[in-house]
Amino acid sequence: MTKKPPMESMQPACVEQARVPDDADRRAAAEKITEAHQEQMAPLAARPANPHTTRQRQELDRAYADVISPLPYDADATPVFQRPRD
Repeated sequence: MTKKPPMESMQPACVEQARVPDDADRRAAAEKITEAHQEQMAPLAARPANPHTTRQRQELDRAYADVISPLPYDADATPVFQRPRD
């Protein structure tokens, strides 16, 4: 029988509960971002390939990846309400 490392047997100090966007909202945002990316890439695709346009394409692709990658995990702010008064 193997022993668990100490960290695996401990309870976490805290747990964060987060609300994630509805799948339909996430898909709509992803489609909008993808459409904007394609519009930005279209003029570059029409130009002949050279080091400058290659660098621009890479920068746009990197920016697109940075924007789209956290979408499914991007939590909405949890609303905070005042405590009801008696």
